[in-house]
Amino acid sequence: MSQPDRRFSARRWGLAVLLATLPLGARAPFAAEDFSSEAAGLLDRYCVRCHSGEKPKAGLDLKQARAPDAFQRSRKQWAAVSRMLFEREMPPKKAKQPSETERLALREAVDAELDRFDCDGGIDPGRPTIRRLSRFEYARTVKDLTGLGIELADDFPADDIGYGFDNIGDVLSMPPLLLEKYMDSAAAIVEGLFSAAGGGNKATHFEGEAVAAGNKTPSNHVRRADSSGKAAGLYSNSELSTIYQAPADGDYVLRARAYGQQAGTETVRMAFRIDGKAVGEAQVKAVSSSPRVYETRVRLEEGRHRFGVAFLNDYYEPENANPALRGDRNLFVDWLQVQPGKPAVPPVEATGLIVRPLTTDGRPHAANIRKSIEHFVSRAWRRPLQPDEFERFLQLGRGVYDNDGTVEDALRVVFQAALSSSRFLFRVEIDAEPENPAAIHPVGAYELASRLSYFLWSSMPDKELFEAAGSGELQKSETLQRQVERMLRDPRASALAENFAEQWLQTRFLEGSTPDPDIFPAFDAALREAMRQETRLFFTAVVREDRSLMEFIDSDFTFVNERLARHYGIEGIRGGEFRRVSVEGTSRGGLLTQGSILTLTSYPTRTSPVFRGKWILEQFLGTPPPPPPPDVPDLDGDGKAVLSGSLRQRLEKHRLDPACAVCHDRLDPLGFALENFDAVGAWREFDGKFLVNAKANLPGGKPFEGPEELKALLKKRPKAFVRALSEKMLTYALGRGLEYYDKCTIDQLVDLTSANGYKIGSLISGIVQSDTFRFRRGGRVKQP
Repeated sequence: MSQPDRRFSARRWGLAVLLATLPLGARAPFAAEDFSSEAAGLLDRYCVRCHSGEKPKAGLDLKQARAPDAFQRSRKQWAAVSRMLFEREMPPKKAKQPSETERLALREAVDAELDRFDCDGGIDPGRPTIRRLSRFEYARTVKDLTGLGIELADDFPADDIGYGFDNIGDVLSMPPLLLEKYMDSAAAIVEGLFSAAGGGNKATHFEGEAVAAGNKTPSNHVRRADSSGKAAGLYSNSELSTIYQAPADGDYVLRARAYGQQAGTETVRMAFRIDGKAVGEAQVKAVSSSPRVYETRVRLEEGRHRFGVAFLNDYYEPENANPALRGDRNLFVDWLQVQPGKPAVPPVEATGLIVRPLTTDGRPHAANIRKSIEHFVSRAWRRPLQPDEFERFLQLGRGVYDNDGTVEDALRVVFQAALSSSRFLFRVEIDAEPENPAAIHPVGAYELASRLSYFLWSSMPDKELFEAAGSGELQKSETLQRQVERMLRDPRASALAENFAEQWLQTRFLEGSTPDPDIFPAFDAALREAMRQETRLFFTAVVREDRSLMEFIDSDFTFVNERLARHYGIEGIRGGEFRRVSVEGTSRGGLLTQGSILTLTSYPTRTSPVFRGKWILEQFLGTPPPPPPPDVPDLDGDGKAVLSGSLRQRLEKHRLDPACAVCHDRLDPLGFALENFDAVGAWREFDGKFLVNAKANLPGGKPFEGPEELKALLKKRPKAFVRALSEKMLTYALGRGLEYYDKCTIDQLVDLTSANGYKIGSLISGIVQSDTFRFRRGGRVKQP
């Protein structure tokens, strides 16, 4: 559940960040130092009658608590006041209500006072809640622990969201259904580890008709063959594909029984593809009366692969003047097949998770069994086993063996128990004095290794990280820095793009965007996925190349394939593979102009300057606007309304309502600047029959126009963006929402990053090196 927490920032309101940092000649309704007069008057008028006296409502005496020396001691209560003003929970509905301007002014004054926090003393590192692995983390951890590519977490219930992320300990519950899934998954993992993967040389068979019905490369040109109920027909250049789970690394044979409908001067050409890349090609000379089996050999890594064939040379000339060249060339596929070679040993042995031999002269090899248990469980639990823990596992395995089981049976049960344990499913950090909030201490070396690996990789520590923790070196600043640099170079750092960035930017929700096919017929699943991949690759490049955070606002490059390049109007790009391209001198550059963001922040039928402005305020500036007041009419979107004026004109009419104008004066200018991009991110000059007007004015009167000037405004005072991103990334790294005392850490991160040219590496390293990341404390005594 996403929570609009007050946290510690006075910069909660729309363009308040820009108003405070840009030379606009405007200011907040009144400054923090005026709180005792102007804000106090609002409190007296709307709040004090209930919240004062011997028995104030909710135990909150606002007359006493607003005294300067009492304000900081009552921070939690004032944070609650700020939140209730934000949510319009207070004053209660039946009480006299402040105007929107008064509500905004009072909350800004409260937030400004909350920002007055002394950072000269020691930093409070907070106390993250014990947290379960998220679905994404579980899948990655299983892969890195076992080497198996099985996809188990896809069937788990969705994780709850807190503070914008799904790795927040406070909301990661353990419903009974998920517990059952964990038990089933542990059994499946152990079965996969100890089985000779692939079941011999048995081939996996896919009927053409079935593959066409569930084609993993959607295309209107692929369907059940018109002439046959079993074959798939490829009626233009396209791909027919399915998912194949390779049981192990090794050599595989790919087969397709196919035939062609010949036409023109060329024979039908067919490519075998793995994950969209050609791995073989065949000239399909066979005809429908006599199909042939075509095959190629390929080396596959264990795990999921998109396996298919592609029609390469479509030809359609039904009215060619030369009768010999008249015709329609097509490819038909009866079935697809993959046949693996049998691995010599089961994965549990091939990956070194057990130590052979397990028996000598028919008796258990005690030393190797002990090594196998200790090695696997220690890695699964991400720390060394305590003697009593190890003994319990040894006794469990002994019980299986004594009841006529084999040594392998005993290890299966031990491994399954380890994977079902809370020590595997949860990330546990121990406090020596769990109920003493003053007991601040460094997190343990192995706990620090897990904090680091789940921050950067969304997975368990690797061997090098384990060894650095075991030697005590990891807790040294210079070692931490070396590990951060190494880990960011590792391919596993792609998790920052797939897990952090997709939640920060909300592009995970792109899957649910459904542009109206009648208005945007060119939008399809392939374009949606290309948009999402562009954003992933762009974020990954910024991280791996240690580029400036300002390139998230504006850049001179992006990543496209042919489909996305055509959508953007970029010429000279062919094929499905993504490549880096220059966008210098174009309307593109940075995240704001990427199709994923623009589509995500639109309605199915039209753009939404409000959504786009709200997205910038929340994700880029960390200043979400409050919810709309009750009973505010929606913007008309029917056909008659469209005839009455452009979307911009209708929004301006909507803003004439004072209840709407308070927030829309902040939201709409940001969205108007992006109006040249339609609801699926394509450039346009007209909104229907109306010329697009991308001009806007910030509160205070400063004009700007279009995406370039918007990005220039955002870049002019970069610390606002850096602060917002620091808050997001620190929340993700810690797995908890930020509190008022985290203001000091955020201030340090902003200063550090600014001093290092806004390089993203300095932000990531700053988080890892911070006391907030490296320390924790006991719990706080609950307020009566």
